[in-house]
Amino acid sequence: MLFGVCRGPTYEMAKSSLNAMRDDVDGIELRLDFFAEINLGKLKDLLKNWNKKVLLTFRKTSQGGGFSGSFQEQEEIWKKLAQLKVDFVDLEYDAPESLYDLVRKIFSCAEVISSYHNFEKTPVHLTEILQCMKLHRADIYKIATMARSSLDALRMLEWVKESSQQKENVIGICMGDEGRITRILSPIVGSYLNYVSLEGDAAPGQLCLQDLLAIYRYREINQKTKVFGVIGYPVEASLGPSFHNPEMARCNRNGVYVKIPIKKEQLQELFQYIYKLRFFTGLSVTMPLKEDVLACLDSIDPEAKGIGAVNTVVFENGKSIGYNTDGKGAVGALEEKITLAGKNIVVIGSGGSAKAIAFALIRKNAQVTILNRTEAKALDLARRFGCKGGSLSMLRDLYLVGYDVLINTTPDPMPFTQENICEGCIAMDIKTFPEMSLFLQKAREKNCTLIFGRDMFYYQALEQQALWFRLKNQLSLSSESSEDSILKS
Repeated sequence: MLFGVCRGPTYEMAKSSLNAMRDDVDGIELRLDFFAEINLGKLKDLLKNWNKKVLLTFRKTSQGGGFSGSFQEQEEIWKKLAQLKVDFVDLEYDAPESLYDLVRKIFSCAEVISSYHNFEKTPVHLTEILQCMKLHRADIYKIATMARSSLDALRMLEWVKESSQQKENVIGICMGDEGRITRILSPIVGSYLNYVSLEGDAAPGQLCLQDLLAIYRYREINQKTKVFGVIGYPVEASLGPSFHNPEMARCNRNGVYVKIPIKKEQLQELFQYIYKLRFFTGLSVTMPLKEDVLACLDSIDPEAKGIGAVNTVVFENGKSIGYNTDGKGAVGALEEKITLAGKNIVVIGSGGSAKAIAFALIRKNAQVTILNRTEAKALDLARRFGCKGGSLSMLRDLYLVGYDVLINTTPDPMPFTQENICEGCIAMDIKTFPEMSLFLQKAREKNCTLIFGRDMFYYQALEQQALWFRLKNQLSLSSESSEDSILKS
């Protein structure tokens, strides 16, 4: 069930929130601890036309609430609220047993939620916390903790899944930006309730109602939904959710795509959780993990192995397979503007994306030169791929001769001077944010044809979905022999 969170603080604002969420939620949580006043008449008026479920919460500040009074004062307010007909009441896990007894008595038809909040971290032993919470008899137990990394969120999802399979009525939520996946994926793991607010500001990391429903298609998520995500650090600017989720909706594919910020040192543990959870079908891999992820995989597609970088992972039969669609994405975007065979193309950078793009361009019979600040890295790639390479200073010489395409694969917004951009060439920056990089701004001043990161992203993302959903008729993946024809040992 999805509950909209209403914090008031005025009854006029509360009524507006209820009306705005009415058609999209299963119930409303009234956070009365944040209301400016507790007025029984106004509360009855607020709820008189509300025909969905109601949850009352009056939480103390020690548990993240807005009420700073004593438990005795809290009891008096609950007595005042007894005239309201509600479906759920929420009490702090450390409230005295007398308060639990009182609430169970005066709200005899309501289910009691016992809540534990930790705004500092996600404790390791969540099951032990649940056992302590059971000292108070409740119908549902809620654990909400702060995620310090995506690993915390995955651990919470694992705990909820295991608990719900054991017929426990639990709610498990991680707060903070890195805990958002616990809110999006809650129907898959069997969390009893989920919470959302109109503007996404009721709790740290909470999504707004529009994003949860429109971007992540929350109402369509079920226990058969395939989960995909982008891993890297940072991933906040990733276009993945805004492309993959609508594309899966358009094609009637039961999947959801989320952001999973992960650092290099967390990769191995990430894969351990993915294997335990069993609902992940694929990953996108972005900077800086495209090369580091190789060590985590069970097998690697020959083309990705030849490139030495992976941007796509498929999970199948308990195993992981790595692919690379970056090169195909770049080729797709470039071929809208130019025929690649025989063209002189300069690739700036030596990371995973640069490798994939150079590899794909050489297969298209382009004349590729790889340049990098660290010349040795560029020369190493050039030897592997059988093309030219050198330091960034070499761009001046190439400018004097002339080239057709200049591609920046580095995070640097302007790794070279404007005077070395050829007038009227094609200029491509693979970054998606900001869309108009400083490089592209300078290239536009020299009458260049611009290709944005989103253009490449579109084509490589289509290839990713073809891999994830095994759409063989859409795949244009390499064979064993293609690696040998390009790579030089």
